[in-house]
Amino acid sequence: TNFRHYLDINSKRDLIISISCHDNNIKLWDASRWDCLHNFKNIYKAGQLFSACFLNDKKQNQIFIVSGNSNFDNSDCIIILDLNGSKLQEINDSNDNIFFIDNYYDELRNKNFIITGNFGYVKSFDYTNNKLYHKYSENDNRAHYSVIIHDNHGDTQLLESSYDGDVRIWHFHSGDLLKKINVLNEIYNICSWGDDYLFVGCKNGMLKLINLKNGETVQDLMEHTKSVLTIKTIGHPIYGECLITQGNDQRIIVWANQSV
Repeated sequence: TNFRHYLDINSKRDLIISISCHDNNIKLWDASRWDCLHNFKNIYKAGQLFSACFLNDKKQNQIFIVSGNSNFDNSDCIIILDLNGSKLQEINDSNDNIFFIDNYYDELRNKNFIITGNFGYVKSFDYTNNKLYHKYSENDNRAHYSVIIHDNHGDTQLLESSYDGDVRIWHFHSGDLLKKINVLNEIYNICSWGDDYLFVGCKNGMLKLINLKNGETVQDLMEHTKSVLTIKTIGHPIYGECLITQGNDQRIIVWANQSV
């Protein structure tokens, strides 16, 4: 259901974690040799494990894995693991139905935040004190599958997508809703394209390019035949910055900027 990549420059480790909701396992890979270093099993007793991420704790100079569980009886929560799979701690007030998890390092405040997409809202947690930082909610009753951060020297924005077809833009530190853009399709994933544009992956297989300033659709791209589950930017040796998408049609597509 999800994978994350982390290039550890200091120790020269190239790492990937892959997450499976079918067996609730997380696998840690050495991407330089494609060896499976560890298979972390039975992290949660029930529910489904949809998402996990790497977290670089600069104060401890260590890399950790953060995972969140989707379980409607709210019996589980965010768990911090070391790279050997040992459970180190749990995050307070995080027993939510979690579909997405990531972390954001605030350079001005010199601290990490953990971000979760839940059923009906998005949360941020202060990793320093292990407490809830903000709850971003408009009281919708749909799953939030993707969250990204725009860091603009303190005026930080949180962009999140909901299965109700809306993209919401929040002020990260105040929790205020700044803008809402209706896409008219159930949304699985979002990815920023520069400072002013956003790619949106929809359930019907459509990839939409949105102008964040006016909320208008710039272009509709219809190559996937089923839900667009993942959107990432990559560096291509010929075409420069490109987009890579993965759909529920079992295809991966690389998109090049036609102006190049």
